Amino acid sequence: MIDIHDINVRMECSRTVSERQHLAEDILRDPRLSRRDRRELIRYVRDRPDLFVPYDEINGPPWENDIAMLRNGPDARYDFRNWVELKYSS
Repeated sequence: MIDIHDINVRMECSRTVSERQHLAEDILRDPRLSRRDRRELIRYVRDRPDLFVPYDEINGPPWENDIAMLRNGPDARYDFRNWVELKYSS
């Protein structure tokens, strides 16, 4: 059984959005994860946009765009929440 508290601590300790996205994807990719735990983690990703949605890097002053690029990380996906639901909800 998946421990959401442990996942929540690991997600909030991650520095960038891309790290959180990779961590969630690694957990979902585990073949030993039960269907119930997979649904619970997908619901967690859907309910926490503050952790998984990248910051806007284009429509702001240059200094805000630079901060957003640092917070997002190198390869943050803007469609991550929808992509997770489509790929792993079966």
